[in-house]
Amino acid sequence: MGLFARPDVPYEVWWADLEPVLSARGTAAYVTVDPARIPVRQVSGPADLPGWTTPEVARVSVPTDVGSYLVVVSRSVADPVWREERFIAPGVLS
Repeated sequence: MGLFARPDVPYEVWWADLEPVLSARGTAAYVTVDPARIPVRQVSGPADLPGWTTPEVARVSVPTDVGSYLVVVSRSVADPVWREERFIAPGVLS
């Protein structure tokens, strides 16, 4: 979330830092995002892992300066590292 929440960073720097932690789905979803349009600027506390559906997918609640984001992460047998798939803004799912 800290790599995502940097609207003042030029796209090239933002993408070079963010892309390595994204899943293939996350890469496709965020490659065209303009970081200047991201409203969140900083993480404001520790993440909370309220639960997950499977050992391969987790949903993490991350408090930020604009409310709690839901970050969906995934991993697989082929790539056991947790990688970000989605950054869901506060209120989007309510």
